[in-house]
Amino acid sequence: MDFGEGAAVRLSGIFLLPRTSYAGRMNGVVVQGSNDRAAWTDLTAPVTGAAEGVWTYLDNAKLLDSGDYRYLRIYNGASWNGNLAEAEFYGELGTNNAL
Repeated sequence: MDFGEGAAVRLSGIFLLPRTSYAGRMNGVVVQGSNDRAAWTDLTAPVTGAAEGVWTYLDNAKLLDSGDYRYLRIYNGASWNGNLAEAEFYGELGTNNAL
């Protein structure tokens, strides 16, 4: 996701729901942030224990970095084909210098 020139988001929570019948494929997913799309920072630890029909909630206590980022991506370094049914992001949107 690109929040636009001069904008940034500071996450406070993330909900992830695995794809039906493929919950295990969500294991290993991390959410990353960047301000230049070249260097990416892991904002979460890899997901473990994904279960069908069960949301994984990552709140402030589980976020590894509380920085401000223009770009967010969902990434899994394993063999993975985007097996998420839904993702919800919560936080504060502002300018790179105003958060």
